[in-house]
Parts: sequence; structure tokens; C-alpha cells
Amino acid sequence: MDHLADPFFLAGIAAVLFIFLTFALIGLSLFSTGASRHKALRAQSVVLGLQLILLAWLVVTLWEQLEPMKSLPEPRVAEIEVWYRRAISVLLLAIATVLTSLLTTFGWVRTGNVGNSMRSVIWAIPAVKVVIASVVVLGLLDQAHLSSGPEAIPVGDLPEVATAILSPLTAIATVWLPGCLAMFVVSLVISLGKRGRNSGD
Repeated sequence: MDHLADPFFLAGIAAVLFIFLTFALIGLSLFSTGASRHKALRAQSVVLGLQLILLAWLVVTLWEQLEPMKSLPEPRVAEIEVWYRRAISVLLLAIATVLTSLLTTFGWVRTGNVGNSMRSVIWAIPAVKVVIASVVVLGLLDQAHLSSGPEAIPVGDLPEVATAILSPLTAIATVWLPGCLAMFVVSLVISLGKRGRNSGD
């Protein structure tokens, strides 16, 4: 039962719950009008925000756990297997986040709220990047797990190979995430500015 205390295991369950909750709230918004529709979509935006926070935390945590791959001694097979399972959980949550982002965007588009729809679709970009990065990490771990064969990494070469593969993935945190945050802030400032002018008129 130790896996029940593992946040990565729970993240796989959370990914499914987030998707079901998203479908429920978006479905509710489609059959609602006025304040009820906006209330459902605001709740869905909160769901998306919580999902993004969880995904970011898991990505940072897994990234720190993968650091031993870049140095000697090489990690044990048991450690690689644990990282593999956790990378799959991150992949599932990232895929769910992409879907949640797009469905939230769809919901806001139907209300004609361009600002909220833009602020929702922005997060599909880093989520897609995490999906791609997770696949890359899984491929690396699969190779590291092999003891023989043409795709197996020779003993002693894992740190060099892991560094070459993992280093480019830092662009998610150094380029894509800051860029998306900047777009989110700019969009929010523009929306608040328009709202202020309309209320002043």
C-alpha cells in the first residue's frame, strides 16, 4: 500500500479525475446561461490552475530525482524502474492538462470571452512540451534499463548520454514557462484595462 502515499501514483488518478471534472463543468456550462454558465467556467478555470500547479510540482520533483543519472556511480535498476513509473504519471497528467486547457478554452470561446479563452489556451503550450519531454525521458530510462543489445547504453556512458539528452529539456523552465507567464500577464492587463475603460464610460 506504499504506492498510495506516492504523489506520482496519485497524479495518475488525479489526471483521470481532472478530465472527468472538466467534462462535467464544460458540459454544465453548455446547458446553462448567464451567471450559471460563467460560474461553471470560472470553476473550470480553477480546476485548470490546480492541475497546472500539480504538474509543475511533479515535473520539478522528478527532474531533481533524475540528477543522479548525470554522474557516477550509475543508478541501480530499481531506481530506474521507479523513475520510469513516475515519468509515465507525469506524461498522463500532462496529456490531461493539454485536454483540460483546450476544453476550458472552448468553454470560454462559446461565451465570447476572448480574454479568458486566450489565458486558458496559453497553458496548452508548456503542457505539450512536458508531454514531449516525458516521452524523451521515458526513452532514456528505457535505454538505461537495458543491459545488452544495440540500444543499450554502455556501462559508464550513462552520465554523458543523460546530460546530452536531458539538458535541452530545461528550455521548458527557462523559455516556454516564462514566455507563457508573460503572455498570461499581458492578456490579463489588457482585459483589466478594457474593463476599467468600459466601467468609466
